Amino acid sequence: MPTIFGDGTLMSLAALEWTRPAGLWALALPLVLWLASLRRERPRPTPVGTFELWRALPAGVEGGRTRRRLPPGRALLILALVSGALALGGPRRTGPGVERTVRVVVDPSPSLFLTHTDGSGAPSGEGTRLERALALLAGALGEARATTLEWQRPAPLTVESARSSPFPDAWHLPPRLPRRAPRWERFDAPGTVWLTDRVPDAVPREAGVVASGGGPVPGPVATVGTRWLDWDGEHLVERPGAPERRLVLEGALPEPVAAVARLWAAERGLATDGAGEVALRVVGPMVGPIVGAVDGEVVPAILARDGWSAGARVGRAPSRVEGAPLETWLAARVEGEPRPVVTAGPGRVQVALEHLAEPRGEPAAFAVSWGRLLDRSLRPVDGVVSLAERGAAGDSLVRLPGDLPRDLGAGLDADLDAREPPRPPSWPLVTLLAAAAAALGFLALVAGAGRP
Repeated sequence: MPTIFGDGTLMSLAALEWTRPAGLWALALPLVLWLASLRRERPRPTPVGTFELWRALPAGVEGGRTRRRLPPGRALLILALVSGALALGGPRRTGPGVERTVRVVVDPSPSLFLTHTDGSGAPSGEGTRLERALALLAGALGEARATTLEWQRPAPLTVESARSSPFPDAWHLPPRLPRRAPRWERFDAPGTVWLTDRVPDAVPREAGVVASGGGPVPGPVATVGTRWLDWDGEHLVERPGAPERRLVLEGALPEPVAAVARLWAAERGLATDGAGEVALRVVGPMVGPIVGAVDGEVVPAILARDGWSAGARVGRAPSRVEGAPLETWLAARVEGEPRPVVTAGPGRVQVALEHLAEPRGEPAAFAVSWGRLLDRSLRPVDGVVSLAERGAAGDSLVRLPGDLPRDLGAGLDADLDAREPPRPPSWPLVTLLAAAAAALGFLALVAGAGRP
């Protein structure tokens, strides 16, 4: 139903939508002019000496009764004013031509699923940072006629997708394995919104950004053996009660690799035997052909990385295990082609080395290099989020892409109600009405709109 003229609201009438309804008040001017032009007039006295004078009486006069007059020039002027007033109202067609799909790329980082807090670290009462960002997005798209939301969440080697207006229920929980923030530049496209907690360093050219912001979130950042390492907002504090976890070594691992893995486990408080939860599994070649090798092929190669090098006999490490993708951490060049030798993913490292000579280079380089790999591959404990992720996310931000019907521009969410959004283009209706007003005004001038 039509809405009476309001401040900044949209008024719908039939199949039109008025983006500047206050401009329709200008319709009062042609209405007043029309009423004034229809005033009642009594005909002027006319001599009646001859019959010809009776025939010359103006049409519409019957005896002494009054008549209504609307000169053609005045009628054209009224039509010109009506067209101009309608143009001032900013009409826009409704329907499928305005509706569209918005692609929302959701940050899979653990920080987005933390509780939203204020600057002091106390819960803000708005749920998680994800829920806060979704509320900001819903408020920003409230007047944008986006009928469908396509949700996307980057994953290793793929992108999860869900096409629905409500946010997928399953996505309210963090991914089973922690993920890093996506390379936002890959998703910089028209009609796209980045949904995250902290404003990305990448500056989008065409995509919009909705960031929840938020203060620091205290909680566990690591485990050391069976102790939790908690962050209280300022300091790290140890407390007991963490689950016992262990490192599992499988297959015929080369001694340099196995020795570094055992030392690393001792530093991290991980057992190498027992029945504790498996935090990391390092899998080497089984007895016989290397697991994953092509036709059991094992070839000599030189390996080098992070300041160390060594001769080796290598097979081919798998790129997937139990459906989960693995990234190549170390590759050898065989017959001019790179061959993955060590692949890794959360909770697993695959090593396709039948033999590894004593590493050369800096004495500590080999241990540091493999230690970083094991740290990166360690399966986290539920509830543990790194200190960097628990830090403050800064101010919130709402900026929709410019090609949407409504663009709020950059600014804090506190300014959403105070900002006047730029109006969407309304051509050709406004243009046609303005042209009609100009043309009718010219014809009224030619016809003499002011003459009786």
